[in-house]
Amino acid sequence: MIEMFLDFVGDKYSASNPIPVPDNDPLDDCSESSHGTHVAGIVAGNATKMFQTGFKPIVPFLGVAPQATLGAYRIFGCAADTTTTGTYKHE
Repeated sequence: MIEMFLDFVGDKYSASNPIPVPDNDPLDDCSESSHGTHVAGIVAGNATKMFQTGFKPIVPFLGVAPQATLGAYRIFGCAADTTTTGTYKHE
C-alpha cells in the first residue's frame, strides 16, 4: 500500500526547464519509461491471494518485504534530458 506520495518537480521539469513545480500527485502524463511499479512489485509485492481479483499469476509470488509501506516520490520530469543532480542537491 502506498502511504506517502509527492511530486517534487512536475511533468515539464527538464535540463532546459529546471524550474520545479511540485504538487501532491506523483502520477505523471509520461510514464512510458517509468520503472517504479516494477520495482515496487519486487519490494512489496504479494500475489499469493490475488486469484479472486481475476488476475492469475503464473507463479504466486512475494516481494522481498511484502508487508512494507511504500512511498511514491517523483524526482524526474517527463523529458529524457533530466539529470540526477536534483536527487541529491539540498538547498
